[in-house]
Amino acid sequence: MEEYDDLSAGPAEDGTLDLSHNTWTVFPPELSLPHFSQTLLHLDAKNNSLTQVPECIACLALLQSLDVSLNQIEYIDKGIGQCIRLRSLNVSRNRLESLPNELSNCILLEKIVADQNRLTALPETLIDLIDIST
Repeated sequence: MEEYDDLSAGPAEDGTLDLSHNTWTVFPPELSLPHFSQTLLHLDAKNNSLTQVPECIACLALLQSLDVSLNQIEYIDKGIGQCIRLRSLNVSRNRLESLPNELSNCILLEKIVADQNRLTALPETLIDLIDIST
């Protein structure tokens, strides 16, 4: 069982939660609790061993930035499309072959950093919305 001690304090006053530089393979299930869904604006989960961005991401409707770079992510759940306030997404240095079409629901999305993945194409719905660096 993985230890999620970093979650006990919750997000900082500015809405930031730093979960980076751990050895986690899955997102903490606690992220779907109201405590996080109503206060979390910036989630930094870079440099872990995460293999996916799970469905519980959909609970984070106020999320503005998500950094899951430097992981082993192969899959991003379509629930990310419910993060309609998302402005910045960093998925660089993972194992992604595609990005979910539902990202186009994130109409405030300004930037996706997706370099060093296995992407062969991007959803056409995103191309007109944002600045994508691959």
